[in-house]
Amino acid sequence: MKKVVFIQPKILEYRRDFYNLLSERSIEVTVFHSSNTKFTNENDYFNDVLIDKVALGRFTYYKVGDLSGYDRIIYPLDIYCLNSLFSLIKRNEKVVFWGIGKGRVSILSSLRKYMSKKYDTILYSNETLASFFCNSRRRLISCNNTVSVVSSEFNLRKKKNVIFVGSLDKRKELDRVIVAFKNALPLLEKDQNLIIVGDGVEMERLRSLVKHLNMDSRVNFKGRVTSNSILKEYYETSLLNVSYGQCGLTALQSCGFGVPVVAKEGAITGGEMSIIVNDYTGRVINGSLSALTGALVDFLTKRIDPESTYYNCLKMYDENYSLNSMVDVFADSIKLEKEIDL
Repeated sequence: MKKVVFIQPKILEYRRDFYNLLSERSIEVTVFHSSNTKFTNENDYFNDVLIDKVALGRFTYYKVGDLSGYDRIIYPLDIYCLNSLFSLIKRNEKVVFWGIGKGRVSILSSLRKYMSKKYDTILYSNETLASFFCNSRRRLISCNNTVSVVSSEFNLRKKKNVIFVGSLDKRKELDRVIVAFKNALPLLEKDQNLIIVGDGVEMERLRSLVKHLNMDSRVNFKGRVTSNSILKEYYETSLLNVSYGQCGLTALQSCGFGVPVVAKEGAITGGEMSIIVNDYTGRVINGSLSALTGALVDFLTKRIDPESTYYNCLKMYDENYSLNSMVDVFADSIKLEKEIDL
C-alpha cells in the first residue's frame, strides 16, 4: 500500500470526502495541518496529524519532522510555504506540488511556474496547465478542483428562488446583489426570494440594508450550512445561484446540484473558470448593476429554460468536475514508481 502525506495549513470540511475516497484506493492517506483541533472522526478512513508552524512575516514553516516513510509528499504550490521552497534546494523525488498556479499577481504566477519546473505538479485547471506547459520539464497534471454533492431532483414547481452560498464579506459584493434583486422585483412573482446561506463580517450591514430597502420578507438569511442534505433542499428551490463579486467552489457545488451560476467578469480566478458557459450553465456578466438585474430577470422569469440549464449543469459537473475524477488523478500520480520528465 502506498503512503502519501499532504502538508496543508488546515483541513477544510469540503476536502473530507476527497481524502476518504482517496484512502479507498489502497492508499494510506495522512494530512499534516496546523488547525486548532483534530479533524478526523471514527467514520473517516484517513489520518490527520496536528503540527506546529512558525510564521516569518508572510512566510510559514511547518514542523513536519521526518517524512522518509512516505512514498509521496504533497506540498502546496505556494511561494509563502517555506517547506515548498526548501524542497527546491534539497531535492526529494517524492515531492509533488498541488495548487492553483495562476493568480491575479503575475510575478507570483511566474514563481509558481518556476517551482513546477522542479517537481511533478498537479494544477487546478486546463487553462492553468496550458500556460504552464511550455515552461516545465516535469509532469504537469490538470485536475479540476471540486466539491462533493448529493443527488438532486428537478421539480419545476419547487424552483423559484435565487441563492447565494458562501462567506459574507465585502469581496462578494452582496449589497449590489440585494439592490439588483430589488430592482428585479416588479417583474418577479411574489413568492420568489433571495436566499443567503452563510455568515461573516458583513452580516449585520447586509441585514440593515435589507431592512432599509423594506425587503425583509423577500431576503432570507439562513446562516452557515455545511450539511449537503440541507444545502440540497435550498438548491432544489432555486432557479439561479448568484456569486457576483467572487466566485469559486460555490460555482462547482451549484452546478453539481443543477443550478446555473451568474458571476461578473474577473470574479473567478481559480480552476472553476470553465464551468460557467453563457446561457448554458449560467452567465458571466459585466460589472454593471443593470447587467446583474437583467440576468436575475432572465433566469427567474424562466426566459432561460430552467430544465435545460439543470441538465446542462449536471452534465458539466459529471463530465469535468466530479469528485471521482479528481481522486483518479491523485491516485494515478501517487502510484507512479518514479517521476516522468517531459
